[in-house]
Amino acid sequence: MLSIGTMAALCGTSVQTLRLYDKKGLLPAARIDPDSGYRYYTNGQIFLFQTIRLLQRTGMSLAEIRETLQKDPVDLRSLWDSQEKAILQKQQELHEMEIMVHQQQKQLEEASLMQQHAGKGPYIKRVSATLLSLPIEKEGIPPKVEPNDAVSLLDQRLLSLHIIPALSYGFLFPRKGYKDLSEIIYSHTIKKIESIPQSIPEDLTLIKAEENFLAIDFIWSRENYLSYYHSLLDAARKQHLKLASVAYEISYPLDFYKVESGKRFIAELGTRIVGK
Repeated sequence: MLSIGTMAALCGTSVQTLRLYDKKGLLPAARIDPDSGYRYYTNGQIFLFQTIRLLQRTGMSLAEIRETLQKDPVDLRSLWDSQEKAILQKQQELHEMEIMVHQQQKQLEEASLMQQHAGKGPYIKRVSATLLSLPIEKEGIPPKVEPNDAVSLLDQRLLSLHIIPALSYGFLFPRKGYKDLSEIIYSHTIKKIESIPQSIPEDLTLIKAEENFLAIDFIWSRENYLSYYHSLLDAARKQHLKLASVAYEISYPLDFYKVESGKRFIAELGTRIVGK
């Protein structure tokens, strides 16, 4: 038989815990020496101890556990079935938390890199990202208009697919030689995603980018938006770069953790390089 000290060591617990379980009628010693009062346990009671611990982790009190253990083992099947469902649900929640932590780390790193490049002119960057795009209804929206409704609509669609929306958001628009900011019309809302859903609705388009882009980063400003865009196109001409027909804008809120957020954004304008 096992002494109480050996039993405690094998179970990874304390002697005091075993004495408490004995006192509560959960795990009585298999034998108590009549002369010394020492408690002894059997190997089979190790399994019972682990069962008690598992039930404790589910939130059950010691009194509820004692009542449960007095039932016929066959009657406990429904209990274990419900516990299995709870464990699977917890695993899903932890998985979603892991995705969100990874997403936040990646987004903050990207925003930091954009801040480092802000005000330094166009540069070539390697992009490796997966995005979902949603067409903007009616006639699209220009940079002069607050895009909250379009962003919110895509966020809702992502949530319906059990995807946690990214903090950043962006838009696609035709790459042209615009003379006025009002001429730029966003055609699609875009958001980066960390995992690809099994089924994608027809109105959403999956975009996998693994190419070089010409980009320019800046603190978002309506007054300077067009000049940054022209700087991007001028850099392409000077470097004899051939660009894709679609340009993008990606924005990160810099004060999202404050009550009055949405005042300052780090933004990036860019387009894919298709050759020289």
